[in-house]
Amino acid sequence: MTTSETAPIDRFDPNDEPLPFLNNFQDVFLSIGVIVFLVGIMILMTMTSSSIANETSAITAMAVMCAVVLAIVWWLSEILVRRRRRILPGIVLFIAFVQLCIGLYGSGFALIFGEETVSQFENGEYPGFDESVFEGAEPTDKNFRAAANMAVAAIPLMAKIFMLGLPLATLLASYFYYRRFKLPFSVAGVATAAIGLLIVSLFFAFPYDVVRFAPVVLLSSGLALLVAGIVYDMKDPERVTRFSGNGFWLHLFAAPLTLWGAMTISTQGLIVDFPALAEGNFTDFKNPFTVQQSIVTLCIIAVFGVISLLLNRRALVVSGLVTAGIAIGVIVQATGIGGAGVAAVTMICLGGGILLLGIGWNAARRALLSMVPSAGIWGRVFPRNEVDG
Repeated sequence: MTTSETAPIDRFDPNDEPLPFLNNFQDVFLSIGVIVFLVGIMILMTMTSSSIANETSAITAMAVMCAVVLAIVWWLSEILVRRRRRILPGIVLFIAFVQLCIGLYGSGFALIFGEETVSQFENGEYPGFDESVFEGAEPTDKNFRAAANMAVAAIPLMAKIFMLGLPLATLLASYFYYRRFKLPFSVAGVATAAIGLLIVSLFFAFPYDVVRFAPVVLLSSGLALLVAGIVYDMKDPERVTRFSGNGFWLHLFAAPLTLWGAMTISTQGLIVDFPALAEGNFTDFKNPFTVQQSIVTLCIIAVFGVISLLLNRRALVVSGLVTAGIAIGVIVQATGIGGAGVAAVTMICLGGGILLLGIGWNAARRALLSMVPSAGIWGRVFPRNEVDG
């Protein structure tokens, strides 16, 4: 006879958004082992390379060790990710794989084209970049654009190639890892690396405009990842295949970029007015810690909450918790409450809001979805899974 103690666990509700990075505690156990093992290898690599006096020999040794450890990481990925489908250890191995590929790229670039270019970047310097061109420029967009073009044009070609190669190496490493192991987390690596490569390329072509329109670039990057996540969600509205995992990570990476892009635009506008900044004019910049701007911030987060409900993805809401807490704190402080009372009331409001949204998630989704067409593309973008009430 089946009792409540022996009854099988119910299948997960898709509306609960299962986590696509943890199967069971074995994943945690294996991840700890992988991290400790790789950290030990990294320490050994650093000790070995630093003990070699000749710089070229040290870089060669580092490149060889990166290649050897890459082979080990790939072998472990074959066992843990491809065969046993261990997700959390796969994420750790993927991050190590990408970092090792970047290290191998940097070492190889230094050996072929000289270590001076790479070492300058490691020291926080930018070869050929001359900031002095901005000092004598009259604070106008035309002059600043010309100065930025001159400064970027002065960067040596090999330095530009090296900078472009960093996101490209990340993109290729992420792509090949995903092709082999179908790890959902690596899709986010592919997407973010592709955006990074595009931004670096645009920066070399239009340096001043890319920096000037930084709020738009930030928001556009987040929206691009968000759309990519929605595309994967449309392939798996029931959230049972790896496409759902792909969408989860894309939404998680998109959330902070989209939120902070929207927040930056609300405080600074679509562009950064460098001529005004150069003259000390900050009138167009709104203080993010005023009551009025805090209310705007909460309204933006509320819009993101509605989108999260429609998509049945909580990442957009989670990404705004810290910002929402700060905004609530500013509003609470304006009421005259001081000291620990501000923290207490803020945490009560923020925690209560999270609880209300979590408990009423399904009911709120039903209410919102009743206003959206259930057929066609909208029915696929906003899935209507069975809810538990």
